Amino acid sequence: MYLFLAKEEDTLKLGNSIGELIGPGNVLVLSGDLGAGKTTLTKGIAAALGVGEPVTSPTFSLLNIYNGRYDIAHIDAYRLNNAQEGFDAGLEEYLPGDCVTVVEWPDNIAGLLPQERLAIKISRVEDGRAVEIIPYGSAYTKLLKELEENWT
Repeated sequence: MYLFLAKEEDTLKLGNSIGELIGPGNVLVLSGDLGAGKTTLTKGIAAALGVGEPVTSPTFSLLNIYNGRYDIAHIDAYRLNNAQEGFDAGLEEYLPGDCVTVVEWPDNIAGLLPQERLAIKISRVEDGRAVEIIPYGSAYTKLLKELEENWT
């Protein structure tokens, strides 16, 4: 699925739409340059899951846990060099876990990621963001089909 998002509100809306379709055990991996909108998308997901606290990038803490209808493990692997560093930090507990897991900079811990996941690539383009959503596994293919049917 390919989308063009003109405004930050559109990124939040996409996150909200995804958040309405996911639950515990789901893993979302978000790729994109600094400032592409990964954390903004996560804010929309968190809002859909009833998180009331501010959602911020866990660049320095590596992991933020947010409580909502389902807990969210928000991982930022930007500062990690490889999967072993992620393992040493205990991140494998959340991949997948009993929560929704959102991973920013997933390539840095690729060896820890489950084969089945929803990959979301965000690119800055003139006048907005280009988004590509790729499902890995039948559950995520079904989720993407639902998202496509409901996206307006």
